[in-house]
Amino acid sequence: MKKYIYLTCAVFFALVTFSCKKSDNSTSSNWTPSVVNVPVFTVAFDAQGNRWAGWNYGAFENEDTILFVKDTVVNSIVADAKGVLWFGTNAGVFKDTAGTFTPYNTSNSSLAGTVVNTVAVDANNNKWFGTNNGVSELSGSTWTTYNTSSGLANNTVKAIAFDSKGNTWFGTTNGVSMLNGTTWTTYSDTTKVRTITAKDTIITPTLISDTINAIAADASGNIWFGTNRGLSKFDGTSWTTYLPGNSGLPNVDVTSIAIDSQKNFWFGTWGGGVAKFNGTTWTTYTIDQAAWSGGQGILYNFIYSVTLDSQGNVWVGTGQGAFELKN
Repeated sequence: MKKYIYLTCAVFFALVTFSCKKSDNSTSSNWTPSVVNVPVFTVAFDAQGNRWAGWNYGAFENEDTILFVKDTVVNSIVADAKGVLWFGTNAGVFKDTAGTFTPYNTSNSSLAGTVVNTVAVDANNNKWFGTNNGVSELSGSTWTTYNTSSGLANNTVKAIAFDSKGNTWFGTTNGVSMLNGTTWTTYSDTTKVRTITAKDTIITPTLISDTINAIAADASGNIWFGTNRGLSKFDGTSWTTYLPGNSGLPNVDVTSIAIDSQKNFWFGTWGGGVAKFNGTTWTTYTIDQAAWSGGQGILYNFIYSVTLDSQGNVWVGTGQGAFELKN
């Protein structure tokens, strides 16, 4: 379930540049707020380089006040191989072709569920939609739906990723499922650890939690899982657990993962800001480390999404707006 933040302040847009202090010794970078004082759940870019953001009441382009996909929560925005944008919302899926928005829902298509938590596009340009009622794949004009009867761990799917071996990974609220052709494999937290605090260094031989928020596959074949109780890495055989007590991870609730071209890992957390991990060193970006001159700084430590643009810059969607970190 998405962690919603309801704001009573007025919506406004601003472009400001400011410095952010960091915990490592690398060159200081600038954070630029794109949209402030509204929760931004997702940030994406189209083929023309336009920036899109999704929030409680639709999506907007390049800070424009004109809303698209109006009056619904936009959870996920993804561009396919042809530059077409796909919007996963609480009212189904919307396809944007040169400004024409086509809706797909349970009434006019074979979409599995109305609430679409995540959208992903595979190497063959097939579209995958994770809903609260299973997963739907759209290949050309053909729909295929997978659910618990097919082998999915749970019908509430919050994350989808693809690895270099052609496997498709699904993060659910009851573990992880991997689809290889027609074969399903499920991974779960067999230790059933109930509570983890910031000081814990517990290492589990399996997935740290069954509640999966994010999945990413790296170039070495490892699969990373952001959960509500820590970060898990799976190399195909063994599991590695990252927690605030045994790493530089600032919070156990990992909401998003992105990997840049320099093989840095970017983790958004719910309450701990953003962490960068280069395989050895951790760097954390939080409100407390920002230069708060004139109210400037990273406005919120509660992160919904982390996205990379074509220049390698990091875009972060938070409960108080979207921010760019020039990489």
